[in-house]
Amino acid sequence: MVIGGGRPEPGVGSLGSLTNRVSRRVRPALLRPWRAAMVARSRDATAQLTTTNSLVLAPHPDDESLGCGATIARKRAAHADVWIVCASDGRGSHPRSALPPGRMAELRADELVQAAARLGVVRERVRFLGHHSGTLHQHVDTLADQIRDLVRESGVREVLVTWIRDPHPDHRALSIAARMAVADRPDVRLLEYPIWGWVEGPWTREPHPSPLRRALRFALEPVEALTPRPLGVSCGPYRGAKWAAIREHRTQVVNVTGEPDYGTLGPGVLGPLTSRRELFLPVEH
Repeated sequence: MVIGGGRPEPGVGSLGSLTNRVSRRVRPALLRPWRAAMVARSRDATAQLTTTNSLVLAPHPDDESLGCGATIARKRAAHADVWIVCASDGRGSHPRSALPPGRMAELRADELVQAAARLGVVRERVRFLGHHSGTLHQHVDTLADQIRDLVRESGVREVLVTWIRDPHPDHRALSIAARMAVADRPDVRLLEYPIWGWVEGPWTREPHPSPLRRALRFALEPVEALTPRPLGVSCGPYRGAKWAAIREHRTQVVNVTGEPDYGTLGPGVLGPLTSRRELFLPVEH
């Protein structure tokens, strides 16, 4: 996946540039303690979530496996009904690759079906909403309608979706759409799972014109992310199934073209996302 950058930072020597340099140095030092605090604060909900029928919303093929693969496998082992719904086709993951976008989309769709099978989800429970990756923010209302229909069709009482604080715009857009879709369904529990927000931290990437406000926001965001209290699901023996599902997404974890600049998800991404517990942030209606 490629996360686009924001506006150019202020020039060297400005207060804004100093703030950016400090945040870039401090962020790595704070990341591991912040993750540890999130896990320590989490309430174990393994038994509670394992038996619940769920609709799992993924912005791109692979997010379902990276964010909640072990939870999906646990649910299926307990005979809970799980639907995996992919909002975009993932064609934009490698825009400079020799693979044409249409072919990338085809490969990623096949990969998702195979990954779902590794987690125990049959093809009939995998849906593709057909939007192009990188455009979900343009289709939030449509996505909300599609999700609303799928909740009704599946009859589930739980929806899992990417975290509203994730820096990827597609992840945030799908979260907003899910919130809209179940706003009038207090009987449906909405839980958000972090992807890039877990890998890189909860800090907002969009620049703020005020360096002082930017610094204040940088300090407060890790604390704000601890609310609401996360729910934790132990990966346990299903960690292997999660890894098997991730490996099915070959275009993301293997250099399938041999190009020297073909990006893959390396240890810095996969390590944090394959720890012993998956976290979910409950969303209040």
